Amino acid sequence: MTFNPGNMSMEVTTKLGFIFPLSKRILFKIWNEYSYNLEKGSAGLNEVLIEIPYKVNKNLDFGIGWRHTDRIHAFDSDYATSSLTLYF
Repeated sequence: MTFNPGNMSMEVTTKLGFIFPLSKRILFKIWNEYSYNLEKGSAGLNEVLIEIPYKVNKNLDFGIGWRHTDRIHAFDSDYATSSLTLYF
Protein backbone atom coordinates (compact mmCIF):
# COMPACT_ATOMS: atom_id res chain seq x y z
CA MET A 1 0.00 0.00 0.00
CA THR A 2 1.28 3.45 -0.80
CA PHE A 3 -0.74 5.19 1.90
CA ASN A 4 -1.55 4.64 5.57
CA PRO A 5 -2.13 0.86 5.99
CA GLY A 6 -4.80 1.58 8.64
CA ASN A 7 -7.13 2.97 5.94
CA MET A 8 -9.88 0.73 4.60
CA SER A 9 -10.17 0.88 0.81
CA MET A 10 -11.28 -1.09 -2.22
CA GLU A 11 -8.87 -2.28 -4.91
CA VAL A 12 -9.35 -4.02 -8.21
CA THR A 13 -6.58 -6.42 -9.27
CA THR A 14 -6.00 -7.84 -12.73
CA LYS A 15 -3.72 -10.82 -13.34
CA LEU A 16 -2.24 -11.96 -16.63
CA GLY A 17 0.06 -14.94 -16.87
CA PHE A 18 1.70 -17.35 -19.27
CA ILE A 19 3.13 -20.84 -18.80
CA PHE A 20 5.69 -22.27 -21.21
CA PRO A 21 6.84 -25.90 -20.92
CA LEU A 22 10.64 -26.20 -21.16
CA SER A 23 10.64 -29.99 -20.81
CA LYS A 24 8.41 -32.73 -19.39
CA ARG A 25 9.35 -31.76 -15.82
CA ILE A 26 10.26 -28.07 -16.06
CA LEU A 27 7.94 -25.11 -16.73
CA PHE A 28 8.55 -21.39 -17.12
CA LYS A 29 5.82 -19.22 -15.57
CA ILE A 30 5.54 -15.45 -15.87
CA TRP A 31 2.70 -13.25 -14.73
CA ASN A 32 1.79 -9.69 -13.86
CA GLU A 33 -0.56 -8.42 -11.15
CA TYR A 34 -1.79 -4.83 -11.37
CA SER A 35 -3.82 -3.24 -8.57
CA TYR A 36 -5.94 -0.13 -8.98
CA ASN A 37 -7.12 1.63 -5.82
CA LEU A 38 -10.73 2.77 -6.19
CA GLU A 39 -10.55 5.10 -3.18
CA LYS A 40 -7.52 7.00 -4.50
CA GLY A 41 -8.51 6.70 -8.16
CA SER A 42 -5.03 5.59 -9.17
CA ALA A 43 -2.79 2.59 -9.49
CA GLY A 44 -1.19 1.42 -6.28
CA LEU A 45 0.83 -1.69 -7.01
CA ASN A 46 2.28 -3.59 -9.96
CA GLU A 47 4.04 -6.95 -9.53
CA VAL A 48 5.95 -9.08 -12.03
CA LEU A 49 6.61 -12.69 -11.06
CA ILE A 50 8.74 -15.36 -12.72
CA GLU A 51 8.93 -18.96 -11.52
CA ILE A 52 10.57 -22.13 -12.81
CA PRO A 53 8.96 -25.14 -11.11
CA TYR A 54 10.51 -28.60 -11.39
CA LYS A 55 8.16 -31.60 -11.15
CA VAL A 56 9.97 -33.97 -8.77
CA ASN A 57 7.14 -36.55 -8.97
CA LYS A 58 3.36 -36.56 -9.43
CA ASN A 59 2.84 -35.22 -5.88
CA LEU A 60 5.65 -32.69 -5.53
CA ASP A 61 6.97 -29.60 -7.36
CA PHE A 62 9.93 -27.50 -6.31
CA GLY A 63 10.37 -24.04 -7.79
CA ILE A 64 12.70 -21.07 -7.82
CA GLY A 65 11.80 -17.61 -8.98
CA TRP A 66 11.94 -13.84 -8.80
CA ARG A 67 9.36 -11.19 -7.90
CA HIS A 68 9.50 -7.44 -8.53
CA THR A 69 7.05 -5.28 -6.58
CA ASP A 70 6.51 -1.75 -7.85
CA ARG A 71 4.68 0.37 -5.29
CA ILE A 72 3.72 3.05 -7.80
CA HIS A 73 4.24 6.08 -5.53
CA ALA A 74 6.73 4.53 -3.10
CA PHE A 75 9.74 2.21 -3.03
CA ASP A 76 10.26 -0.91 -5.21
CA SER A 77 11.35 -4.35 -3.99
CA ASP A 78 12.94 -7.40 -5.59
CA TYR A 79 12.73 -10.88 -4.08
CA ALA A 80 14.32 -14.25 -4.79
CA THR A 81 11.66 -16.90 -4.16
CA SER A 82 11.40 -20.63 -3.69
CA SER A 83 8.32 -22.82 -3.52
CA LEU A 84 7.34 -26.32 -2.58
CA THR A 85 3.96 -27.50 -3.94
CA LEU A 86 2.32 -30.67 -2.67
CA TYR A 87 -0.52 -32.30 -4.65
CA PHE A 88 -3.03 -34.46 -2.74
